[in-house]
This record gives sequence, structure tokens and C-alpha cells, in this order.
Amino acid sequence: MLEGRTEYYVKDSLGSVIGRSTGSGPLQRLHYTPYGG
Repeated sequence: MLEGRTEYYVKDSLGSVIGRSTGSGPLQRLHYTPYGG
């Protein structure tokens, strides 16, 4: 695994990216839409 730059993207049930985390800190929400789109 790579250190420092690895990012994990969090997706909703329809596959829209709603946030990301570097794995070493709290989740950073990019955007969120209640209908998932």
C-alpha cells in the first residue's frame, strides 16, 4: 500500500461519490444529494 496519497472514495447506493478519505483522517464530504444523483 502507498503511504500518504491513498484516497478512499465513499459512494452512495447508486454509485455517486459522496465523499473521500485519505485513510488517516476523517471523511471529507465532496458533495451529497439526497436522491443520490
